[in-house]
Amino acid sequence: MTIAEVGEMKKELAYHGDAINTAAHIRSVCGQHKSRLLISADLLSLLPNIDKEFDIQSMGVCELKGKQNVIGIFSVEEKQN
Repeated sequence: MTIAEVGEMKKELAYHGDAINTAAHIRSVCGQHKSRLLISADLLSLLPNIDKEFDIQSMGVCELKGKQNVIGIFSVEEKQN
């Protein structure tokens, strides 16, 4: 990931890199899956106990623009008591 300060009058940080790009593409397919939150299979593998508090459902694989490989995506919903 690259972080750059841009602008002269008003300073802002701009984030660039594969992780940011992937997250933006995953966010863009939330509507077609009718999900408020989608995460990648890679992120899910880093959250071993997430299913204790959230319902996780596989949404299949997704071809992301600019990527050669497909990625697995999962919806995350708060568990209803």
